[in-house]
Formats: sequence, C-alpha cells, structure tokens
Amino acid sequence: MTPTDPARRAHPGARADRSATGSATPPIPPLLHTDVEDDLRTVLRALLGERSSWQQVLARLDTPDQPYDDDLWKILAQDLGLVGLLIPESLGGAGATAREAALVLEELGRFLAPVPYLASAV
Repeated sequence: MTPTDPARRAHPGARADRSATGSATPPIPPLLHTDVEDDLRTVLRALLGERSSWQQVLARLDTPDQPYDDDLWKILAQDLGLVGLLIPESLGGAGATAREAALVLEELGRFLAPVPYLASAV
C-alpha cells in the first residue's frame, strides 16, 4: 500500500495528498458577498417586495389556471436578464457565477415568487 492509498487514509473519504502529484489546491472562494452580489440582492428584494408580497402570492392560489405571474416573469427574464445569468458572455448571456444564480434562487424562494426560474434558467 502506498501512503496515498485510500485504505491508509486517517479519515474515510478524506482527500489524498495532492503535493505528490504536483497539482495545486483550488482557491478558496470568498465568504462575503461581493458588491455585484449585494446590488443584485438589493434589486431583487425591492422588486419582489413590490410584486410578490405574501398577500399577492396567497391571492394567486385562488387562480390555479394561472400558476405564474407573467408580468413579474417578463421583468425578471427580459428586463433583468436573469434567464441568461449562467450562460457565458461569449454566447450572449450574463456570464455570472453559480453564487449569483444561487442568490437569485434564494431571493425568489424568500418571496415565494410564482415564476418558472429554476426550470428555465438553471
């Protein structure tokens, strides 16, 4: 058995020592939100607070034939460009990070926004 053999690791599932192969460890992502992420969160909270309050979401339950808020979806998709968030800029998208997409999902979930973002953009 070699020192990097999985059977010899101190903890099952622990990663093998990469120094022997010469590959560097990946950089640690920043833990705090960037200014871009904070701005995106602020815009989404303001919009969703106005267009997707809990009263509006509950009222939508009375119209099961219209599960999505088409007007809100149009604003998110066309005006803010959230559908193309994860698409690279070279292909016409925003070229955003997975963290930014997660932030959008977090805010949509916070307001229970009745839009098909997850099915359309991720």
